[in-house]
Amino acid sequence: MTLARALTVLLALVTEFALAQPGAGVKLDPAALLAELRQGGLVVYFRHTQTLREHDHEGRMRASGQLDPARCETQRNLSEAGLQQAQRQAADVQRLGIPVGRVVASRYWRTRQNAAAFAEGWFLTGDMGWMDTAGFF
Repeated sequence: MTLARALTVLLALVTEFALAQPGAGVKLDPAALLAELRQGGLVVYFRHTQTLREHDHEGRMRASGQLDPARCETQRNLSEAGLQQAQRQAADVQRLGIPVGRVVASRYWRTRQNAAAFAEGWFLTGDMGWMDTAGFF
């Protein structure tokens, strides 16, 4: 795969999702995009699906130093709807014939739950970013 091809597909995906608002006027050829995805060799990013509404819980755990990525009860995890959404995502990718290679997840349980829908053996990474003491990422 060439860098130009990878950047073209990435730009198409980012444009579609970032500008897909009513009246945005963005026109993409879904068939061409799907054909590119079916060729494989790309990195496709999925944000985790719907979580429980326990943002305050995770914030309190973080503030008290008790947030532990190895312990799901200290985090905001996927809701039942989110688990079903992840299963649908994985089923859609398979149905569309998009090859899945390595599945990578961050250290948080919600990303692990989402990754598990795509592959039994997924690769755990650290975070791609972090929040500093001033609250900036």
